[in-house]
Amino acid sequence: MKCAIEPDSPNTISGAWPAWAELLLEKKEQVEAWLDAQLARCDPLPYVSVDIRNAGFKMAAVDTNCFPAGFNNLSPSAHQQASAALRRYLSGRVAQDQVIALLAESHSRNLFYYESLAVLRHLIAEAGFTIRLATLMETDAQDIMEVGLSAGRTLTLECLRRQGEMLYVGQQPVALLWLNNDLSAGVPEIIQHAAVPVVPPVAMGWQQRSKWRHFSLYSQTVRDFATALGQDPWQLEASCGRCQDVDLRHGLGIACLKDRAREILAETSEQYVTRHIATRPFVVAKADQGTYGLAVMVIKDPGELDHLNRRQRQRMARGKEGVTVSRVFLQEGVPTTDYRQADHAPAEPVVYLIGGQVVGSFYRIHPGRGDSDSLNAPGMEFVPVEHMDERDWIHGVVARLAHLAAVQEAA
Repeated sequence: MKCAIEPDSPNTISGAWPAWAELLLEKKEQVEAWLDAQLARCDPLPYVSVDIRNAGFKMAAVDTNCFPAGFNNLSPSAHQQASAALRRYLSGRVAQDQVIALLAESHSRNLFYYESLAVLRHLIAEAGFTIRLATLMETDAQDIMEVGLSAGRTLTLECLRRQGEMLYVGQQPVALLWLNNDLSAGVPEIIQHAAVPVVPPVAMGWQQRSKWRHFSLYSQTVRDFATALGQDPWQLEASCGRCQDVDLRHGLGIACLKDRAREILAETSEQYVTRHIATRPFVVAKADQGTYGLAVMVIKDPGELDHLNRRQRQRMARGKEGVTVSRVFLQEGVPTTDYRQADHAPAEPVVYLIGGQVVGSFYRIHPGRGDSDSLNAPGMEFVPVEHMDERDWIHGVVARLAHLAAVQEAA
């Protein structure tokens, strides 16, 4: 089955269509009712993006980003869906004439990031709300920062300021602070205890969040879903573990990593044998806190950890903002069977949700990587999904399960 990007275009995506997906499609009304009931019981997160891997025999969320960029990689139809979802999410939270301050990352010199920020600003404005871009970075004497974008466009960010317990951009008081800064370097003092609502909650920042906790909650959510729908939970989740007090630069924590990797590999191998799956299992180790595809390593044999070279140790020791990695999350590897037909480059879907509702997706593709590698690396490409089809609905189910798990983290 092909993804509905453009039929027979150079970017057509093909991949295994899981037999169990047909069972979900047959129960579509029941699936939607269950997901809607869970969402009605919670306060949804403003936005998330979910990385998914489809191995054919299973399809699972492998990363959930609560401060997503990449809005510039979505299709125009997804932008329309996003604006409508933003209108629903923001209605009742802030008046249209009140200022929403969208706080940008402080580290980035990546122009693609600012292209995403420009799109997100536009989507919120299109939803009918007053939006200003804010920064914590050093600005000019007029408290603004200009960033040049493609086609001669310019993005203006204003310095976020505080007076008493109130926040301001320019002379305008902020009614809602919307974070597009994942707090990897900690919660900035300027927003601590401010009398302004903050979304997503600061507890979802990487100064506090744990991938191990998220995917533990995801597994429980999947099992609740599977029980209600008569589904096999193994087909929607990946086993995981965690090691603490790790310092790979000095060889600390390697014994724990080997033990956890060995356990996950043994459990996966047993499942593969039982289910007649002729694939070599692997484990993905990554920083328990952090994003951007940093500090990621694929393990096929735990003995490999005894022979890490200096470059590998250094790569696993530092995350975003130079934060030292001391906790490592280990996850059952899910090989991707999705690929671009033109060059057989491996691909994986990335689904975007606003207020718990799917608004669109794209495929991340990496011609230089294999089906068991992380595709979130320099050299990756993006192909927007123009029209959602049955395959994309299945992706959306997995993404909504991940969102429900993230909501539990924030509670």
